[in-house]
Amino acid sequence: MPSESRRRLAPTMRMVDALLDRWAAWSRGELERLGHGKSMSQKLIEWHRIGVAPESYTSLRSNIDCPDGVLLIDRLVGKLEHPQHDALCEQYFTYAPLEMKARNCGQSESAFRRNVDRALHSIRHALAVLEVRFDVDVNIKTV
Repeated sequence: MPSESRRRLAPTMRMVDALLDRWAAWSRGELERLGHGKSMSQKLIEWHRIGVAPESYTSLRSNIDCPDGVLLIDRLVGKLEHPQHDALCEQYFTYAPLEMKARNCGQSESAFRRNVDRALHSIRHALAVLEVRFDVDVNIKTV
């Protein structure tokens, strides 16, 4: 996310942004294997719907050294509705001007911004409901 977008984030949303940055950095390596624009959890949900039991999933979960909180964020991103999920993935996986990101999602710039903001708030709310706390380095804190 560009620095100008970070400046407009409320302090409570900066932690969510940091978690999504960590998730995106880790997930970029998985996109080739799982399909562009799909989070790992979303891909597994699709496989479950069509009745596919991927053999690689068990080895995938045990062999990948995943940063703290990434799988939780991945599951939350996978649950987002279509326009919010697309906007969030476009925002965190691409380096392009806002106009191009919005065009890639088939949204106006204002709709794209709204969908990214709604996705950030949805994830923040889900983390609050789950009572998950993170420290300054976005590591899960045990309460």
